[in-house]
Amino acid sequence: MKKVKSHDKKRTVQYLGNEISPEEWQAYSRVNPDTGEAHYVLPEYTDMSRRPGIGQGWYEKYGDETYRDDYIIERGMKMQPPKYYDEQYPDIKTIKDKRIRRAKMRAEHNTPERLAVKERVKRAQMRNHKRNLIED
Repeated sequence: MKKVKSHDKKRTVQYLGNEISPEEWQAYSRVNPDTGEAHYVLPEYTDMSRRPGIGQGWYEKYGDETYRDDYIIERGMKMQPPKYYDEQYPDIKTIKDKRIRRAKMRAEHNTPERLAVKERVKRAQMRNHKRNLIED
């Protein structure tokens, strides 16, 4: 395996903002199978808005309504509110207790056997669903 130039490593570490041990670097090394040349990939990194979060304005406007019904509409489907909203809501314990009670009421629909049937049905629906990907 070819050695990575130390200045390349240093630049990458500076980019990451923290030192990575030689053992950890091995997890991020890749070898080109054709040339045998080694190179490094950057570790996974995520960044998000926090001050305020992207959803803060929406939550301030619709938060009470969201937790009255305990769902949001995303892409035309009802979904549980995001965890970020849960963290903002002052009485989330009551909401989570309601969610647990609802889940227990639906327990017979979530047995391994029932979930297997649901999966088979969904796969059949997906096979039969034809999409026209070319717009006229």
